[in-house]
Amino acid sequence: MIQRPIPAPGETHKTGQLYGAARGLFVAGQIRQFKGLSVIITHDMAEAEQLQQEIRFYHDDRLTLLNFPDLETLPYDNFSPHQDIISQRLRCLATLPTLKSRAALLLPMSTLMQKISPADYILSHSLTFKTGQQQNFSEFTQRLTELAYQHVSQVEQPGEFA
Repeated sequence: MIQRPIPAPGETHKTGQLYGAARGLFVAGQIRQFKGLSVIITHDMAEAEQLQQEIRFYHDDRLTLLNFPDLETLPYDNFSPHQDIISQRLRCLATLPTLKSRAALLLPMSTLMQKISPADYILSHSLTFKTGQQQNFSEFTQRLTELAYQHVSQVEQPGEFA
C-alpha cells in the first residue's frame, strides 16, 4: 500500500500516476491517517461518484462519506435543479457541522466554485429527527409550512406532506 505522511498546514504534496482503483486506495489511506474532515476535490461529478465507491470499498463502514453534488444547471438556465440534488446538497450541508469523527467530503471543482447559503441559515431551516422522537402535531405542521412544504391530501413528490 502507498504510504505518505499527511502534509502539514500550508504544505502541499503532489502524487500522480495512480491508475484505476489505485487512486481510491491511496485516498482511503490518506483519510485513515487524518482524524478530521478530508475534502477531496475532483474534476467532475462522475469522478467524485467513482472515487466515493472506491473509498467505500477500501475503507471501513464507520467512515462518514459525504458527496456534495453539482447542481447540473447553468447559471442562466430558467429552471431549478432536480429536487433530489437539492435535498442531497442540503443534507450534506446540515451534516457537516455535526461531524465529530473522521469524515470525507467529495465535490467536483464546478461545485466548489458555486456560492452556497451560510451555515446558520441551513441549520435554522433544517429538520432533524431521531427514531422514537415525539412531535407536537400542530407545531410540526406549522414548521413544515414555514419551510415551504406543501400540505396535500396524498404525498407524491418531495416537498409535500399529508
